[in-house]
This record gives sequence, C-alpha cells and structure tokens, in this order.
Amino acid sequence: MKYVDILSHLLQATEQFFDLKLWHRFTNYDCFAIEIENQNAPLLGVIMGHAGEEYGLNLFRGPQAADMFTAMLSCQGPDEDTINATDLLGFSLSPFSQLNRKGKTILRKGGLTPGPRDQVPCFLAKAPNCLTDVPESWDLKLLLCILRGLLEAHDQGQLEPAELMDPQGICFLTLREDPLAPLVSVKRQCWNASPSAEPQTIRMPSQVSGLKALPPLDATWLAGLLSVPMAIEGDPRAMKLFLVVEEKRGLVLTSLPIFADQAEEAEDALFDLFITGGDFHPPGLPKAIRFSSSRLRAAVSPILEPMGVTCTYQASIPQLNDVVESFIEHMNNP
Repeated sequence: MKYVDILSHLLQATEQFFDLKLWHRFTNYDCFAIEIENQNAPLLGVIMGHAGEEYGLNLFRGPQAADMFTAMLSCQGPDEDTINATDLLGFSLSPFSQLNRKGKTILRKGGLTPGPRDQVPCFLAKAPNCLTDVPESWDLKLLLCILRGLLEAHDQGQLEPAELMDPQGICFLTLREDPLAPLVSVKRQCWNASPSAEPQTIRMPSQVSGLKALPPLDATWLAGLLSVPMAIEGDPRAMKLFLVVEEKRGLVLTSLPIFADQAEEAEDALFDLFITGGDFHPPGLPKAIRFSSSRLRAAVSPILEPMGVTCTYQASIPQLNDVVESFIEHMNNP
C-alpha cells in the first residue's frame, strides 16, 4: 500500500473512531491489548476521553507497557524517569493550527483541507529517550491496522471495557499485518506482569576512589535530571538538564545538559562535584541528597550511603523546578 493510501485510510478510520465516542464506554482506567502476528510483546491500548479533557487513543509499547500505563494513572502523575522511558504511539484531537509542520503535512497528503480551528487527529510517536514526534510511515501503517481491528471488534460486539487487573482479563485483539483486513480473533485473558528487573550492576566511576577522604558537609543537596526544550537538529533524542542545588542557600552547584540516554554523564558529574566543589562550593560529601530521578538515585546510592550520605527520592522537587523554569525563561529571552 502506498504512503498516500495509508494516510487516506488512516484518516477515514480515525473519523470512524471519533464518531463511535467509545470513551462513553471506556474509562481512562480501562484498556485492551493488541497482539500482532509474528511479533513478541503486545501493545496496551487506552481510549482517552472519559474525563472530557483529551480524546483519542494511546498505545503503550514494549515490555514495560503496563508499568507506563499504571504510572500515567497515578495521582502524582508520571515522574521524569517514566516519561523518559515511555514508548508510545497514538493520536488525539487538536485544532489544526496547533499542529507542527509535519503533522499538518500528513493530513494534507491524506486528503484533508482543514481550517485553523478545525479539530483534527494529531498523530504522535515517542520512543524511549526520545522526543515526541510525528510517526514514521511504518508506525502509521501499524496504527491503521490497529484502528481497523479495533473498529471491527467493536462492530462484532467483542470489544469490552476492562481494567488491567480484572480477574477475567482484558480483551486481546490478535491482528495480522494487513491494514485492510487485520482482525484475526478477540479473547479475554490476563496481561502478563512485566518480567522481573535484572539485579542492577553497580557502576563504579573512576572518581569513587577519592571520595572516602573528602570531608563531610553539613548540607542537603537536591539533584535531578529534568526535561528542557532543547534539541540537536537531526537527533531524535530528548535532552535533560542535570541539576544540583544546595537546598538551604538555593545555590546552583552544577548544571549540565545531557542526552536522555546518557545518564551516566550525570553520575560522573556528581562525583566530580564532590571532589572539586565546583566554582562556588568547597569539596566534600553532603549529609543528604534528595533526588527527583529514581534512576539516578538507584545508580549512586549504593556507593554514597555506605559513606554516610542519605539518599532519598522525591518525584517532584519545587526548588529544582523553579531553577529550570528560570533557565527556560532565560533561553527564550536572552
């Protein structure tokens, strides 16, 4: 099937999806699974719209799909690490004027000529460690298969809402990779739990040998890997700002932009900070560090806690968020 035909059929399928208003039957806690023949991990689908805020479809991918879905539903919302690790494909309704250039191009190539205020599907894909972007052609074809299968399952009365932990399981739609006739079968079964994480190997940066001789500091530090609107042209990876702040004085001890998939650089920068103290602080080990990144805390706490540094996790640290907001404001108004 040609790319233009995929887009045309996809836009027809999204129109049918929105006409059905399935969010009246499915809450944000209900889900279903999509199995593609000859592929491994299933996708976890969620219909958005029951809360009346955003209408569309999210498909979580990869072995941690259920964990991502559960984190999105938590009362605190997903933390930075969860957002960073998310593997997602989907679409939602948006005014045409708010789409980026590539999003508008998809609609026009598919045969739509909307006005600026018209509500249209906004297609998105996000790979782990990457920015959210418009899906590539293979993902658009996959989305077409899934939508066609979903619509057919609904027409046959086989699509049932169920929460992830329903003892009867959730609907599993098995699909073939045929965008025009994808549905193979629908059954109810339980979602298999994510495989147990492998024991974490403690990485020992070269600077660790010099830490034991450092003096203790009567201070609490705040550390995190926070999202910032930065990107390198041609590189899909998301950028993070590694930030360390002394809690009491609000002194920024270090700030370092890094790619989301290179978090080890933040570990190295933290150990360098202990040893050098940076430009405005003496060398030493603080009595405590509060991390807004569970991934960073897990990586360094096995090294620091035996040395007397208390390491805790807090999903959102307002003091760090304020510094990042000031950083973004300065970027936008140099």
